[in-house]
Amino acid sequence: MTFLAGATFDGRYVYFAPSYQGVAVRFDTHSAFDSRASWSQFDTKTRPVGQVCFVGATFDGRYVYYLPLVNCSPSGAGTPLVTRYDTQMPFDGASSWSTYNDGNGWSGYCGGVFDGRYLYLLPSGTNNRTFGQSLVRRYDTRAAFTDALSWVSFDATLLDPGVNGSAEGRSTGSTSISFRTAVLAARYDTFTDFRTRSSWSTFAAHAQVGEQCSFDAVLARYDTLASFDAPESWSTFETKSLDKNARGFAGAVFDGRHFYLVPAGTSMTVARFDAKWPPGMPALPHWPGSFL
Repeated sequence: MTFLAGATFDGRYVYFAPSYQGVAVRFDTHSAFDSRASWSQFDTKTRPVGQVCFVGATFDGRYVYYLPLVNCSPSGAGTPLVTRYDTQMPFDGASSWSTYNDGNGWSGYCGGVFDGRYLYLLPSGTNNRTFGQSLVRRYDTRAAFTDALSWVSFDATLLDPGVNGSAEGRSTGSTSISFRTAVLAARYDTFTDFRTRSSWSTFAAHAQVGEQCSFDAVLARYDTLASFDAPESWSTFETKSLDKNARGFAGAVFDGRHFYLVPAGTSMTVARFDAKWPPGMPALPHWPGSFL
C-alpha cells in the first residue's frame, strides 16, 4: 500500500506526494477516475540517493516540487532532498526529475506554498532530530534550482522561541504556519523583506483550533478579508463529526469547487468540503492547492 501526504494540481494532472515509500502517483483528470490507464507512477528511489519521504507538493507553472519530510533516503545518509519534476517531460522518466540538498540539517519540512515567484518550504519544528528544524526556506523559481544563492532562510524561533511541531501553508499573498505547542499562526507580508522579523505577524489560534490541529480532525479557516489577529476572523469544523475515522489528514487539494483532505496513517477516509458554487478555479499556478 502506498501512503500519500498531500497533492497538487497543474490544470490537468493531480500529483500525489508519497509519504514514505517514494512512489509518486499522478492522475489524469481528462480520463476516467476508475480506469487504471488514468494513473501513472514514478519511484523516486530510482534516482541516485533518491528521496523517499515527502509531505506535500506544489506547482510553479512548470515544475512540481515534492517537499521532503525527513532524511529517509535508501542509504539512510545525508540530508533531505527537495525533489522536482519537470511537467514538460515524461512522468516516468528518470531524466525528468532533479533533486537539491539545501543543507538545512537532518530533518525536512511540513509542506510548502507558491506565491507566483517564490516557493516557501515550511519548517517541521525545532532544530533537533526529534522534532525537525525551525527554518522557513524560500526558493526563487526564476533562479537556478541547485544554486545556493537561489535559497534564503527565516528562523521561525524569532516569532516564538518555543516553535515545535508541524506547519501548514497556503498561497494567499502570505504564508501561514501553525505549531504544535501553541498552534501559533504566522503570516508573512510578501511585499516586504523575507528575512526581517517585522515582515511577519502572528496570532495564537489555540483557542480556535486546539492543540493538535489537523492531526486531531479540527480544521481552521481564516477569512483573508478580515483582520488576521481577530478571533472572529477564524472558524473551525471537526471532521470527526462526519465519520469517526475522518481524522489524521496530511494535505489537501482544491479543484475549483471541492476541497479534498488527503488521508494519512492507518485511516484511508477522505473528507470533502463543498467550498464554492459556481465552481471556478483561480488562475494557476498561484493556487495549486496543496499544503500540509
